[in-house]
Amino acid sequence: MGLSRIFWSSLVVTWILGVTPAWAENLIDAYQQAYHTDPVLAQARAELSAQMQDKPLARSALLPHVGVGAAVGFNTADITGFGNIDINRAYLSDSYSVNITQSVFNGQAWTALKQADSRIQASAAGLTYSEQQLALQVAKAYFAVLEAQAQERVAKKQKSLLESIYQQTQATLKIGTGDIIAVREAQARVD
Repeated sequence: MGLSRIFWSSLVVTWILGVTPAWAENLIDAYQQAYHTDPVLAQARAELSAQMQDKPLARSALLPHVGVGAAVGFNTADITGFGNIDINRAYLSDSYSVNITQSVFNGQAWTALKQADSRIQASAAGLTYSEQQLALQVAKAYFAVLEAQAQERVAKKQKSLLESIYQQTQATLKIGTGDIIAVREAQARVD
């Protein structure tokens, strides 16, 4: 039972830490390895980064907007009624415009900015939660491995003690001071 528990605990730690060739010497190293390789944490960091991009976009709606325009036209004029001379003229007309607009109050833009702030706070809270969950998982797995290693040492010592008792009962049986029942009980405990 002790060896299978160590195997499963080691498997869990390996899964949490990712497939890395280096093993952690202590809990801090284990957490650092998991921090850099955990996909859930990477997703939370990416979501926060994406939400951070929404704030400048929302703020841009509050800034002045500049518009530029240009137009070229071809005009013709037929003027009659001034005697027997008809005037027929053609000319080009150009127009250029630049306009700057600034809203005095833009409720939609302010709401969008507040929503962007709220989404950033939510993503930051999600990242913090993911970091805490990762720390909890790593700590549980790390201490499970330590516990399994301690249980393995205890089991080995217990097995060694039971084998020693078994050998002593066999020796007492050989010299004639022991009984077969004690030998069988000792053998059963070893098994």
